[in-house]
Amino acid sequence: MKKLLIILVFLVIFAPTFAQEQKVPKGYEFYKEKYEEDFQNSFEEIWNAVIYSLEEMGCNLMNKNTRMNDEGLYRGVAQSDFCVFAQGDTTFNVLKKYSLDMPFIRAGKWDNGRMQYKFIVQEKGEKNVHLILTSEMSGFESYVTGKVHFWRSNGILELALLERVKQNIGKKPKEQ
Repeated sequence: MKKLLIILVFLVIFAPTFAQEQKVPKGYEFYKEKYEEDFQNSFEEIWNAVIYSLEEMGCNLMNKNTRMNDEGLYRGVAQSDFCVFAQGDTTFNVLKKYSLDMPFIRAGKWDNGRMQYKFIVQEKGEKNVHLILTSEMSGFESYVTGKVHFWRSNGILELALLERVKQNIGKKPKEQ
């Protein structure tokens, strides 16, 4: 009985240290390889909201196409051109704010920060649509390398764009 009591006390004291939550590293709180969302709307409503949201942000579309599969369900892919979100003297600070693993270039001068978004909109059934968003961040460093560098975003801009899409459901893009 004493052994059982000692084991029980031992577990009560040391169990919390074994079951501690793992902390998410700084910068990874919003990061995902791809952002997915399910909607209870028609394909056309979500597709229009995606196109409208990109237009509203001032992003040009590089590629936009839809097709119907054998079951009669639609699938659309919309890829934006590079959307400039930072330019000028504050570019470095803005890039650091939205970057996950921005390249370190000693004495570098960043001229701009850009994002490219890719949406895949899949109709799963009547009033059932699955949306996938992926992105790529880049910037032009002019002083040391004179090149465009690519890296991952921390997810803040992607989540803001997903919220914008949700708010724009029911709106039609200018093209239509």
